[in-house]
Amino acid sequence: MISFLHIAGSLALLIYGVRLLRKGLDRLFGSQLAPWLSRISHNRWRGAAFGALISAATPSSTSIALIGVQMVKSGTIGFQNLWSVMLGATVGLTIMIQLIAFQVHEHATILILAGVILFQFGRSDKPRGLGQGLLGLGLILIGIWRIQESAAAVQGNEDLKQLIGLLKNYPWGLAALAAVLSVSLQSSTAALGLILGLTQGNLLTTREALPCVVGVNVGVGITMFLLGYSNSDSRRLGLSMLISKATIAMLLIVLMTRINPMLAWLSDDLGRQIANAHTGFAVLLVIIWLPFIPVVAPIIEWLVPDRPAAADPTKPVFLRDAYLDSPALAFGQSLQEISRMAGIVQSMFDDFWKALSNKDLSICDEIEARDDVVDGLNQAIKTYLTRLGGEDFGKDEATTQVAHLSYADRLENIGDIIDKNLIELVRKRVRTGGYFSDEGYADVRRAVGMTSENFVIATTAFATQDADLAEQLLKRKHDFKALDEELRSRHFSRLRRGMTESLETSAIHLDLLTYLKSINSHLSATAYPILDRAGRPHPRRPMQEPKHAPIPQTPLATDGTDDESEHQAQ
Repeated sequence: MISFLHIAGSLALLIYGVRLLRKGLDRLFGSQLAPWLSRISHNRWRGAAFGALISAATPSSTSIALIGVQMVKSGTIGFQNLWSVMLGATVGLTIMIQLIAFQVHEHATILILAGVILFQFGRSDKPRGLGQGLLGLGLILIGIWRIQESAAAVQGNEDLKQLIGLLKNYPWGLAALAAVLSVSLQSSTAALGLILGLTQGNLLTTREALPCVVGVNVGVGITMFLLGYSNSDSRRLGLSMLISKATIAMLLIVLMTRINPMLAWLSDDLGRQIANAHTGFAVLLVIIWLPFIPVVAPIIEWLVPDRPAAADPTKPVFLRDAYLDSPALAFGQSLQEISRMAGIVQSMFDDFWKALSNKDLSICDEIEARDDVVDGLNQAIKTYLTRLGGEDFGKDEATTQVAHLSYADRLENIGDIIDKNLIELVRKRVRTGGYFSDEGYADVRRAVGMTSENFVIATTAFATQDADLAEQLLKRKHDFKALDEELRSRHFSRLRRGMTESLETSAIHLDLLTYLKSINSHLSATAYPILDRAGRPHPRRPMQEPKHAPIPQTPLATDGTDDESEHQAQ
């Protein structure tokens, strides 16, 4: 009984080591993984090769699965392209098991020593992440070593011998148990580490271990399917991986009697045989399935149709507690939710223009309802990000957390300006019955159009952390300031000429410019942390350039009646 408890405790140590390894790799590579994946070529073979490299550097099946699901949900990569990347990632993930199979546990304490030194005394995220990863790897090796020793101590148990003897005749049952184990532990490394330890402790032979290896791989596919079930595209990715892994699994179990001699021929060591079986599974998966992705993908799309949009927009869509264990993945989720929030705020702004142009008060009620959604999302994002903690954050993680919280807060402030200020201008115009002059309407349209463009630039710059877009956003801030001065001067000129329309709508016209300037100020503030992170200077004052820089003319999307309503008023 004590030996079984030792095995359970060693498994717990192994699981904790995998968790430390994943967190360390998140700190070391986490912020770069999503951008790397987003730049993958549409060529399937290159995508698979790149996926293998990423997973070799980040040997965590859960992290790779979460990143894949997250990116498909965000629409950054289509599920067909990411399917090839995930197939390649399966190969890269086998490298860790190959290293473990060499029984380097006698060096585990050296890895732990190096890991503690780097993690405790490192001053930046990179050495601390490397140290955390080495510490996790050392604990994994010690856990497998202890499982091996405990398994050797219980191999003489008669009841256990009878149970193993019974399972030998049911490879499908062994595979199913291993799949359940992989899903339960949320780690293929932990599950395979347990199998390796039992095998090296002479408790399992290759005959029993091979179905277990197959089952663990299927378990990874089940995990990905469950993680992505809430979204159509990510569910397609999970189903495609599950189907591809399940077919290879069935093939290997059917051919098991022929495969076992091949594994024995490659190596006499049972641990090496298990590692080679795992690698062979991954390589076979890529060779068989990668060429057929274009053929099978339409079938997967037919099997998993698009779901209708969520009925309740007030609830966050992307914030999942399952991602809180990994800051890099959690930030990816908050980024998607903030992007969704930004889309709602921009739709409020665009609809405000429709309401102002057409004197449509019914649109105002819809905008006010959306502002409640924005307020709720901001609170949900704040709660989610603060649950990440922060006491163990590196500089990059802390900077990202503050940037996400700040941008969500700015979006809420813009929503409040639209809801409480701009909508009031619509109601004032309806009450007074005033109309803009042709010149005044064209001027206001220019300012609103430029603000709408800045929404797109700010949101894109924030999502991609593109320093060039950030610099462009700051330049447009100065352009808008110049435009504001120009349009106010033109308005006062019309007032001096005694234009009746300008007199009637003067307060609305000037207040609108003031509120637009405030919105642009919130949007342009997005640029500063991006430029700081990129190490680029960002002068807070306008650069030396022409007083009136060219202002882009962007027609706004309306229902097509705004211009007509103005001209009828003349």
